[in-house]
Amino acid sequence: MTVFIVTATFNRVDHLHTFISQLQSQKSVENLKFILVDSGSTDGSIQLIQSMMKSDSRFELVTGKNNWWWARAAHEGLAKALHRATADDIIVLLNDDVRIAEDFIEIGCQLLRQHPKSIWGSALRVDTGETELAVMRDLVDFSVYALQNVNLPEPYEQDLVSGRGAFFPVSVFSDGANIRYKKLPHYLADYDLSSQAKKLGYSLLGSSKLFVASGSEFGNSHSRNMTLSWKIFATQSAFRLVSQYHFWHSESGFSKGRTAALLLWFRLRALIMRTSKHNC
Repeated sequence: MTVFIVTATFNRVDHLHTFISQLQSQKSVENLKFILVDSGSTDGSIQLIQSMMKSDSRFELVTGKNNWWWARAAHEGLAKALHRATADDIIVLLNDDVRIAEDFIEIGCQLLRQHPKSIWGSALRVDTGETELAVMRDLVDFSVYALQNVNLPEPYEQDLVSGRGAFFPVSVFSDGANIRYKKLPHYLADYDLSSQAKKLGYSLLGSSKLFVASGSEFGNSHSRNMTLSWKIFATQSAFRLVSQYHFWHSESGFSKGRTAALLLWFRLRALIMRTSKHNC
């Protein structure tokens, strides 16, 4: 069995040093392949990865363009892994800005082998003390949220799985699941992938034993101080309406018109409520 770890990166050399060290420290898993997909970094990330390839044959580099964003980069990394993977192999999507324990890959593989037709998503331990467990969806207002600081049965089920640390059997991709990078170029593409797997009959599971750690600032935090037009239209925005439309249209099963109308109403209502709070 080979475990392929696929990571998308772009101008994150400050994170890559620590991240690469964590990958090399993983124990009890013999056949590991680290596929790093760089979307045209200019900060020395590519040179760092190339240097690691010379001293550690487990590392591989896929170079791309700076308009790939997360989804296209992850798609290309998956394609490279699947080209060589066999039915017994495991593929892991892992972000480069998280911290993992030495037994992270070992635990995830064990859980997946115990529950063959499943996808495993990692819990998130934040430096401020919170622990985010199951990722849930809410069709009442088209929102995604995580259950925080709660006791859940082991293993617990979740509605969606984040790509920050997710374990997939190869079969889910041969069954038809894929990253829809054209419609979901950045945010929501990982949730959409897990939703496809669920529709194919795979369980979406999690365990408090399988976790990644991170600071309190996440990838979408830079969106907070951007203009409203940037939030609505920018490809890298977590609030991009086109991406949200494609995701919630697939997730809800509603007609295109109803999905668009509800989405606009929910987001307009949220904007009005935030504005009202600021004026109080």
